[in-house]
Amino acid sequence: MNRYTTLDEAIDRINKAIVALDSDIKEWNMVKTSLFGKNIRKSQNDKEQELKSEFDTFLTRSQKVKENLVIFRNLFDTISVN
Repeated sequence: MNRYTTLDEAIDRINKAIVALDSDIKEWNMVKTSLFGKNIRKSQNDKEQELKSEFDTFLTRSQKVKENLVIFRNLFDTISVN
């Protein structure tokens, strides 16, 4: 590592990651909705159910990563205040 990252650069990188992740989450939610609709029919086959489950898992994990990034960014905000 040739140099340290400044606090402002680190916060900017985190903010960009949060925005990109949020955009991806919204896009994948739209894909999921277009594939399965809001009112999912009750007689899904196994492959459809498996794909929907994978979408749900992916979206849940992505949301958790976003939440953790927001918490991490807030730590930097606390550091910069002190």
